[in-house]
Amino acid sequence: MIIVLENRAGRRDRIVKKYILYGTGLEGEKLLYRCYDIIDEIVYCVDSFHKGVFHGIPIVTLAEAGELNSYTILVAAIWPTYQKIKRILEKRGMKEYTDFFWASEFRKRLVVINANCHGTALIRYLNSNSQFTEQFCIHPVPQIHANSEGELAANLLHKADVYIHQDIRVDNEFGYKLSDEYTMSLLKKDCLNITIPNFVGMGDWLFPTLISPEKKLATSEGEIRLFYGDRAIDEAWRNLGVAPLKQYILFYNNYLIGGDHLESEKEIYIKKLRMREKNWDIKIVDFIENNFQSIPCFVDCSHPSHYLMAEVCRQVAALLGIESVEDNCFCAKELGNPVPILKCVRDYYGLEWDVPSYKQENVFLGYHADINLAEYIKEYVWWFYGIVLDEKGGLG
Repeated sequence: MIIVLENRAGRRDRIVKKYILYGTGLEGEKLLYRCYDIIDEIVYCVDSFHKGVFHGIPIVTLAEAGELNSYTILVAAIWPTYQKIKRILEKRGMKEYTDFFWASEFRKRLVVINANCHGTALIRYLNSNSQFTEQFCIHPVPQIHANSEGELAANLLHKADVYIHQDIRVDNEFGYKLSDEYTMSLLKKDCLNITIPNFVGMGDWLFPTLISPEKKLATSEGEIRLFYGDRAIDEAWRNLGVAPLKQYILFYNNYLIGGDHLESEKEIYIKKLRMREKNWDIKIVDFIENNFQSIPCFVDCSHPSHYLMAEVCRQVAALLGIESVEDNCFCAKELGNPVPILKCVRDYYGLEWDVPSYKQENVFLGYHADINLAEYIKEYVWWFYGIVLDEKGGLG
């Protein structure tokens, strides 16, 4: 539609109406503040909760809205609300990125991050960087292990300007359509493709007693991992049963694994990392070898520490052409629950640290606190055996 009206500069211009704004709340305000020049190009706003006008633009309900297919719809809503509106529009035959867009992505480079826990940590890091948020917007997708659809939308991958992903093999356990071979085939030619490390199992040499199955807990925000199985504590339980906590601590500290085995495991996993690293754009093996004695590089057998994750983030920032944020505390929450290092492991490798922790939020204590060996054993025995250990024995 082309109409003649007096614009905000006082001139009478031919204005091409291009957009419908869906949502006049805070997200709508953010969009118009960022993209003020489009106000005169919006034919009307759709909103069921507000009436009248929004920055001079008439507001109608969805039932009153007409000619939706004649304009590009900008949905100004927080992500959960956007998903609901998306389903409404799709039922009307409209397509995302053709007929409508999430307003947060408007005029920004679209980023898709296909990864597990450390992908979430990377998202937190990038969104804390003002240079990044000015230029880019991350389209939320489930973590790989939580992707119930077993794929990413083809139109999303076609649209992506940046695709950041783990090295996902064809025979991965979550399905071919999440593999690099499939997802990368859908990217446009000029999409910036960044492969980040896959850390699953790469910390086994530092945590040789950790095993599956894991102990998990369902919450309103989804399933969270509490602990991996720990052979050292399981063996203590078989030998000690209900006993004072200090006896468990003594057992754990005296648990022995031979130096030859530890050295062999380290060589195996470092070699495996170097082989995998050939397929990654982010290189971390030298960082691990140069720093693992002085700082924690893993919090458990499969999750990087915030120190190692910060190195990953710094390299991603460089590839995106933005400055790095030096505060590396942003991502500790997403990186698993820290496990104390066995004394024999610490002594053999000459480690200068005991627990790879940075103020984790404690499930029971309800605040951020560095976990120690006593608390780790106490919580582990509760979750796996239903007993609260104390100095006298335990309570069932």
